[in-house]
Amino acid sequence: KEFLVIYRSANSSKIIDLNSGSIYFGVLRGKLKKEKVFAGDFVEGEIRGEKFIIERILKRKNVLTRPPLANVDTVFIVMSLRNPNFDTFLLDNFL
Repeated sequence: KEFLVIYRSANSSKIIDLNSGSIYFGVLRGKLKKEKVFAGDFVEGEIRGEKFIIERILKRKNVLTRPPLANVDTVFIVMSLRNPNFDTFLLDNFL
């Protein structure tokens, strides 16, 4: 069974079961606590009550560091032309 990390903060994550849509509180198993888990990661693990123990992080297609996301297919950049004025330097930072 595959699960998807839909939310990640410093100490917690929310995991969704891709088959049933159930949402669990995610916890990293011992040796994985040093790994970084990103929203968008596909993970494998074990359900124990309301908790999901993450045992393995599956291979990522890509990673964005700001904001921390994994397996992103499409990114849209939306900027205004006026108010505030369009800034090419800011656009370069995004790209």
